[in-house]
Amino acid sequence: MAQKNVKFTSPKGTAEFAWLNTMDTAFNQNAFKVQLRMPADDAKDFIKEMKQFANDNLGDKAKGCDLPYTLDKETGEVILKFKSKYKPKFADATGQLTTTEPRVGGGSIIKVKGNFYPYNSARVGVSLQMSAVQVIDLVEFGGGAAFDAEEGSFAAANDGDNANSYDF
Repeated sequence: MAQKNVKFTSPKGTAEFAWLNTMDTAFNQNAFKVQLRMPADDAKDFIKEMKQFANDNLGDKAKGCDLPYTLDKETGEVILKFKSKYKPKFADATGQLTTTEPRVGGGSIIKVKGNFYPYNSARVGVSLQMSAVQVIDLVEFGGGAAFDAEEGSFAAANDGDNANSYDF
């Protein structure tokens, strides 16, 4: 009999479009999510496990079903797509749960834990439901546009109150 609650731990990869601290509410998505980019060789066993899960749980409908990954044709890398309705737990590089929530941004090196989830309604496929994120190398998001000084002829006249004004 098929198992509908198979746990996974992803290979490590580079986080993209990380919505791990706040929910992405655009277009009524209402989900915590992240994409994980990695070399195809690193992802092949994980994808094989996902396809086997689809075969076990969706039967004949598994052929051609939606699977949450894409192949970047320019780089040959695989992009896995994880999501959840619940905020994930965070662990540090040693695997210990964190007491403070890291602000995980794009470029962070992470792993994701969760469950494969089959769906069979208007569409048929498998989703990657995340429950925890291990942060191996953190790149924090936010902060604005800080640049190093460069030689040049333009210098802004900042007069204090209007230094951050965007009133065009």
